[in-house]
Amino acid sequence: MRVLLTSLLSISFFWATAQLSVPNGTVTATTNPATGRVGIGTTSPVSPLEVRVAGDNTQVQTALTILQTNPGSPNGTAGVRLDLGIGNNVTNNGILGRITLKETYWSTQPKMFFSLLDPSSTMQDRLIIDTNGNVGLGVVDPDATLSVYSSISGGHRIKIGDLGSGAKKPSFFLRANADQVNKGYFGMQTAPTGYANDFAIIGADDGGVQRYLHFGYNTGDDPSGTFNPKMSINMYSGNVGIGSTAPDAKLAVKGTVHAQEVKVDLSVPGPDYVFESDYKMPSLSELRDFISQNKHLPEVPAAKELEKDGINVGEMNMLLLKKIEELTLYMLEQQNEVNSLKAEVSALKKQIK
Repeated sequence: MRVLLTSLLSISFFWATAQLSVPNGTVTATTNPATGRVGIGTTSPVSPLEVRVAGDNTQVQTALTILQTNPGSPNGTAGVRLDLGIGNNVTNNGILGRITLKETYWSTQPKMFFSLLDPSSTMQDRLIIDTNGNVGLGVVDPDATLSVYSSISGGHRIKIGDLGSGAKKPSFFLRANADQVNKGYFGMQTAPTGYANDFAIIGADDGGVQRYLHFGYNTGDDPSGTFNPKMSINMYSGNVGIGSTAPDAKLAVKGTVHAQEVKVDLSVPGPDYVFESDYKMPSLSELRDFISQNKHLPEVPAAKELEKDGINVGEMNMLLLKKIEELTLYMLEQQNEVNSLKAEVSALKKQIK
């Protein structure tokens, strides 16, 4: 009698503080009451609490399931999850989405998981938030405020764009492994659809041998289209190439350089030593013999060498200046001889008179 009275008092208190509405005022037992599971809209709940609502069409229904994950598993995957279903999907008990708060193998701190059923009917974690406020997209253990990973080759990872109705909808994008391994793209897309005319910056790792930043654009209408680099920076050496993807100098330009002024620091001394009294020049006859035999000036590379190796602007300018100074000395020497001959001719004319 005392037990019955206690039960009646408990029920009275419950109805005084809350209300449970059921169809026709009846409560139907589950098909297996021994499990202790509660079902609303279903007589065979698969979790401690499951809610299913049938739509106007029996082919459409929604489901809400609340359950504990891996109870008694500290520092593992213990937690609580909310399963969501919509439509007449029988795969995975009709569940298409999931929100889970649980511990993980890597940390005792819980994380919030937002998951969806993929086309192969596998539940995939799509967004994760940890207690530090880090958000992961495609990664279970985000190591930054926003970490984005994907195993899909090609396509944008992050895209910020104009969703307006204009003819062109430019957007900024970031994608990794867009056309092959060890490449990441960052750039701007200007076409309304596709990838043609993408302006991009590519970080490329050449198998760990060299690393480059390539600046250029994409001509293909897909993520793996033809990329046309216009400027490249070797991240190891600091060499910059314009029109060259493998610069072999601090600045390598394949094409014409148009500048208002160019200043070159000299790596060789200026040739003013030519005017010192102890400087020895070859005689004109020796110079004539050298040119006759070699077909170029002394110290000046032959034409084939210039065509093969190019020229060093600073060194070549100093070499040409040296030859000009030598030529000036030859001219001054000849002028002295001319002046001497004039004096002799003048003296002879006086003797004849």
